Amino acid sequence: MFEAFAITLAALATMQLAPGPNLVVIASTGLSEGRKAALLVTGGIVTGVCLWVLGVAFGIGTLLLTYPVLMTGMKLGGGAYLLWLGSKGILSLVRGGDSKISAVSFTDGQPPHSISHYKRGLLVAMANPKAALAWAA
Repeated sequence: MFEAFAITLAALATMQLAPGPNLVVIASTGLSEGRKAALLVTGGIVTGVCLWVLGVAFGIGTLLLTYPVLMTGMKLGGGAYLLWLGSKGILSLVRGGDSKISAVSFTDGQPPHSISHYKRGLLVAMANPKAALAWAA
């Protein structure tokens, strides 16, 4: 039992060394919209991670073993999300615009409400393919 725990802990610690979408959204929000907005995004990410932990506790791994098509769907969805983000960056660069990739566009020039920051963090945590595959494994 302890050996499985130690292996899992080592794998998760190693995964945390590589920056991912969570770090990117917190850093970009903090730099562009301030500390309060970044803290709200962080709150959403923490909630998303807690939801993944609850999913593991209630047997998401067993569900994915029973229905492997769900795991394939998660992999394809995560890959599609990363391709979409990459294509946005490439298109922005080709069009000559700034190379900023923004998850939210402000049509009226006003920043989003606090709940929007929280929801953005929650969405990033739940849609993060690295986290989804790690917790589901």
